This record gives sequence, C-alpha cells and structure tokens, in this order.
Amino acid sequence: MRQPPPPLPARPTAEARHAPLKTLCLLTLVVLGVHWALLSDAVLALASHTTQQAEMAQAFSTRMVSPPAPPAPPPRKVAKAPKPAPAPKPPPPEPPAPAEPTPADTPEVVVGPVQADAIAGDSGAALGSSDPAKPPVAPSPENAASAPSTASLEETVTPRQPPPTPPAQAVSQFQYPASVVLKYDVRGKQRGFPYGVNGELQWSHDASNYSARLSISHFLLGSRVQTSTGALTSQGLEPLRFGDKFRSEVAAHFQRDKDKVTFSANTPDVALTPGMQDQLSVFLQIASMVAGAPDAYPAGTTLPFQAVGPRSAANWTFTVGAFEKLTLPGGEVNALRLWREPTEQYEPKGEIWLAPAMNYLPVRIRLSKSEDEYSDMQWSETVKP
Repeated sequence: MRQPPPPLPARPTAEARHAPLKTLCLLTLVVLGVHWALLSDAVLALASHTTQQAEMAQAFSTRMVSPPAPPAPPPRKVAKAPKPAPAPKPPPPEPPAPAEPTPADTPEVVVGPVQADAIAGDSGAALGSSDPAKPPVAPSPENAASAPSTASLEETVTPRQPPPTPPAQAVSQFQYPASVVLKYDVRGKQRGFPYGVNGELQWSHDASNYSARLSISHFLLGSRVQTSTGALTSQGLEPLRFGDKFRSEVAAHFQRDKDKVTFSANTPDVALTPGMQDQLSVFLQIASMVAGAPDAYPAGTTLPFQAVGPRSAANWTFTVGAFEKLTLPGGEVNALRLWREPTEQYEPKGEIWLAPAMNYLPVRIRLSKSEDEYSDMQWSETVKP
C-alpha cells in the first residue's frame, strides 16, 4: 500500500524574504551617517585652521610693513636778532669809459682765395674765413652806478664783463654726388693708330663709406679697371685701397693707423699725409669740393694734391679754368674745365670737365701726350645704379 507523499514546506512570505535586505539597508544608512558626521567635523576644523593662519599672516605682515611712528621733533630754538651790519664805505670813483672804436680801428674780416693747405684737407684748414673775437665793451658810468651792492661787503662789487665771443670755426664744405653710373665713349690714338672703346664710372656711397670703379674695355683688347674704396669724412674722401688692374692687379693700401701707404708691388712705402688721394678718388674729391662751395674756386685757383698710384705717389696740381659748353655723345652740357700740367717726362697732360647738372662729376676726361697719342673720354649716358 503506497504511502502518501510528504507535504511540501510552506513558502515564506514576502515580508520574511525582504527582512535581511532591510537590515542591510539600515546598517548602510547608519555607517553613512557616521562617516558624514566625521567628514563635516574635519572640514569645519580645516576651515577654521586656515582662517586662523590667514589672520596670523595678515597681522604679521602688517606689523612688518607698518613703519614705526616718527619721533616727535625737538622744540625749535628762537634765533636771536642779528646785529646791524656796519654801513658800507662809499664806492671809489669810476674811471672814465673808453671811447668807442672807430670804423678804422674795427678789425675787418677779409675773405680771400682758398689756401693750398685747406684744399689739401689739412685738419686746421678751412674753405671760409673766421670772424675775429670782438673786444669786450667797458660799462658806462650810469650802468656801474646802478650795480647792486651787498651790505655784508665792504666794497662795491664791479659787474662782471661777459667773456669775449670766440671766433667762428670754419668747416670744410663737401657735397658728395648721389650714387650713379656714367657711361663714356672713349676715342683716341695709340702710337698714331686711332681706336674706340667703352668707358664706365661707377660711384656709390652710403654717407659713411664710398666705392668708385672706372673701367675702359674693348671686346677684343680686354679691359683696364681702377678701383678706389674708403670713407667719407669732414675732410672729404679718405681712401683705404686703390687698385689698378690690366691682366693682373697691383694695389696701394692706406694704413692710416701707421701713417703710411704700402704697395703690393713691393715698391718703397710712402708717408701718408692729410688730404692724400689716389689717382681715381682725386676726381671725386674735386667734384665734392666744387659742389659744396662753387663760388670758392674762381678761375685761376690751384688745387694741389698728392695722388697715389699703384706703385708710388706724385704731386698733382689742378688749375681751375672757365665754364665751357660741350657737345658730347650724351648731349650738350655746361662744364667747368680744370687741367693738370705734367711734372715728369712721358707723363700726359690731364684735363677734366665737371658738369653742375651731373653734381660736378666729370663728363669728360682727356689725357694727352701729343697729337698722335691721347685718350678722350666723353659722357654718353647716365644710368641709375
């Protein structure tokens, strides 16, 4: 006989199933509440500590920055009244005023021709003249009588006379041409045979240093080039190097710290003198001088220079002539003629024409020994550099 199956256990109710979950939630809430209370107390304590530190730092800085109160000034002493000064002695009688100088006694400023040392660039030379110092004028008796007197002095003080005016220092005048390139047609004869080549003068500067290059070239015969570089000063051009090249170059070096000129050709050195130029810079020096003071060089004025070549130095003296109207390949120009006579055998005569329209740059250069041996450079075109 089969026994009946045992009865199934009773299913727990919903409340019994959720009882452990409720207990866990309550414990979690209790723990969170305890942690929140502890965290709040720590934050408040930290804020209070920070505030105390800030107040202490502010008080400390205030004590350090605030200067101590200045001490009370001592009581001022009352000065006693000074004793009356003795009466001054009467001033001595004034000497009679000197008579005013007559026109005949007044020194006269004479403007004469330019001196040779001024043109050569000597440091003490000038293109103009200087005004002599005027003698001091003695005070009149009326002015001397009205001079202020001091009670503490026993004698009347004579007014001081103004110092004499020093003579004006004359300054050499130079007007340097603007940077430019001039082209030339060169015609001449060599041993009786005529020839024609091209020439070019390049001139540039930056108001402190300059560079010049003169070239004569032929597409079959080659070229000859002269160069000059140096500085622009109150005394004009001061060359530093001069080069002359035909197949190979020889040069002259102006060693201004040693007061001498040396040559790459191993020729003897030359003493460097004030105003010394080379055979190319001399033309630009003359152009700058005449452009700066055209009226200072009337016809007949002589301009002496020491011109340094590639192997030696020579004395060149130019004579100022008159203006001439030239018909050149570049057009008609009015130019001032200057010339230089030869001083040595086989040396050519030199002539230059300076045009005011070209800032007195040479528009024509002619070197001649005879009718069968000469070279004539004539301006044909102006080109911007």
